[in-house]
Amino acid sequence: MKGFVGVTGNDWFAFLSQQPGIDEVNFWQPSGTSQFRSLAPGETFLFKLHAPHHYIVGGGFFARHAKQFKNRPIAWHIVSDPSVGNHEAGQSGKRKKKGGKKKQKPAFSVMVHYHRFVDGDKGYGKLLLLKNKYLEKLMSQTRSELESLRGKGDDPTIFDRIAELDRKLVELEDFKERLERMQEGKDSESRIFVRWKSSEEQPQGWRPDINDGAKINIAPWERLGMFPVKEIVGEVEMGTD
Repeated sequence: MKGFVGVTGNDWFAFLSQQPGIDEVNFWQPSGTSQFRSLAPGETFLFKLHAPHHYIVGGGFFARHAKQFKNRPIAWHIVSDPSVGNHEAGQSGKRKKKGGKKKQKPAFSVMVHYHRFVDGDKGYGKLLLLKNKYLEKLMSQTRSELESLRGKGDDPTIFDRIAELDRKLVELEDFKERLERMQEGKDSESRIFVRWKSSEEQPQGWRPDINDGAKINIAPWERLGMFPVKEIVGEVEMGTD
């Protein structure tokens, strides 16, 4: 039997393992530009975790490559913008570390399944769930840790952590504001615009029609800088009303 072992992220594995009743999952190559040809549909695909774990955690049967969908992503990676926190909160309490500047990870990062997230009123509900449950939980945890650290003395490592949490909270608040714009389609940047529909037929807020196409529905997310991968959408789809 032919098989393939792919390395996957620990966080993505942990997220998927907590989802009840799923029978299909999506994985991707971080910088993949060519079609995956190591397996034919139906052959075994095993998943191995990154360091420090280095062990097989599961597997399945390979079904299809994204090329079949003409590069329209069926798993959306939605992220907050680290540069916002750096600009607003500053880095006055942050000491420079050896080895140069390291690229910061987004404070909030989530994968959503396109077909479940782009489904009219159900899609609107998924966006509310993302904002009101998962994002708010992370913001609450960040605030609690900040409060617990304030006034704990002059330890430089504590100052560093407070500065990092301040920056993170600013980033999360900005991300929440962008989600709220998307939720109600408050402006042309955050609104889905379907160029062949009349003004009366346009989606109201995040109530996308899957039949309008992935690129139409991705466009406001890309306009608001909430996709780490840029230029998925062409100039035509990026147009607004």
